[in-house]
Amino acid sequence: MSVKIQKWKDGWYVVIHINGKRFTKKCMTEAEAIELAELMEARINTIGLDALEAFKRRKKKIVLFSAYASQWLEELKAGDRKTTTIQRYESCLKAHLLVEFGKMPISDITYTRLKEFCIEKSVKLSRDSVRLIIATMRLVLKEAVRDCLIPNNPASGLGKFFGRKTEDKPEPFTREELRKLLSTAQERFPGYYEFILCLARAGLRFGEARALTWEDIDFERMKIYIHRNWPAHSRPTTPKTDSSIRKVVMSRQLAAALKSLKARRKAQALAKGKTEIEPLVFLSRMGKPVHYRNFNLRVWKPLLGKAGIPSRNTHQLRHTFATHLLMAGRNPIYVSRQLGHSRITTTMNVYAHWIEEQETGSQVDILDDLENGVEKR
Repeated sequence: MSVKIQKWKDGWYVVIHINGKRFTKKCMTEAEAIELAELMEARINTIGLDALEAFKRRKKKIVLFSAYASQWLEELKAGDRKTTTIQRYESCLKAHLLVEFGKMPISDITYTRLKEFCIEKSVKLSRDSVRLIIATMRLVLKEAVRDCLIPNNPASGLGKFFGRKTEDKPEPFTREELRKLLSTAQERFPGYYEFILCLARAGLRFGEARALTWEDIDFERMKIYIHRNWPAHSRPTTPKTDSSIRKVVMSRQLAAALKSLKARRKAQALAKGKTEIEPLVFLSRMGKPVHYRNFNLRVWKPLLGKAGIPSRNTHQLRHTFATHLLMAGRNPIYVSRQLGHSRITTTMNVYAHWIEEQETGSQVDILDDLENGVEKR
C-alpha cells in the first residue's frame, strides 16, 4: 500500500496504490493534497479498505474527458514511451477525440456512441486511421477503468466498424523506370542521387536512410548497419521494430557511389580547413538532414516529372527493392531479413504476387520427372 502526491498540469493529485489497484483524487492546491494524503494514509492504516471505499465515494464527481485525457497524456510524457508514439496519441486526441468527446463526462461515453463515431469517421478516413484513433481512446478509457471512474471499457470490440479494409498494394518501378529514375537523378539532382540510390538498392525506409552515419557503413564487409530511425518532425530514435535493427548487404553500385560521396565530402572539408566530415551520410543541398516534405516537393516530384514516370511515393523504392529480388528468384527469407520484417508472413502477404510471378509453370514438371524416376537437380 502507498499514498503519494503527484503534480500534473491541471492540478495536484493524491494517488493511492493498494492490492494492485490505483485510485486518484484531484486537489486544487498542494496543501489540500498533502492534507488529504495524510488523512487517507492514517485511515487506511487503522481501518483498511473501508477508508478506500470512502475515498472512492469522495471522488465520484463529473470528470470531463478533456481533463482526464490531458492528464493521461502528461503521465505518458513523464514515462518512457517513444516521442513518436506520444505524438500520434496527441494528434488523435486533438484532431478527433477532444473535438467529439472533450466536453462529455467520461461516464457518458458509451459503446453505442463510439460505434456511431467509428462509422462517421470511416466515411472520410482510412481504416488504419480510424483504428489508431480508437486505439488512443481505448488506452485513455482503460486508465479510467483502473481509476474506478467507469466500470468497463466501452472502446473495446469496435474493430468491425473501422471501415472497409483497403489493400495497400505495392506499385514498384519497372526495371526500365528505375534505370530512367536513377539516371535522371544523377543528371538533374546530383546532390540527392546517392540518397535515392540507397533507398532503391538497400530497401531502407526513408527515416532509416535519413539517420545513417558514416560509422554505420562497413565498406570492407559491404554492409549497412541499421539501428536508428529518424521520423519526420521528431528526433532520431530506435527503428520501427526490434527486427528492423539489422545488417543490410550493399550492392557493388551502391558501395561505389557511397565511397565516391565520402571522398567528395572529405575534399570539401579539407578545402574549408576542416579535418572531419559531417557524421550524417545524406545531407540536403543546404548541408542539413534530409527533410521529408522538402525532399518530396523539391526533389522527388520534379524528378518523376522530368523522368516521365507516373507519380508514386518514395516508399515504392523499398517495394521495388523487394519485388525485383523476389522476381529474380531470391529466397523470400533473405528478402524479409533485408527489409527488417518481424515475420516472414509479412513479406509473403505483401509480395505474394511477385513471388508467384517468378514461379513459372514449368516448375511443376518435377512431378512428371519424379513419376518417371528422374529427379532434376
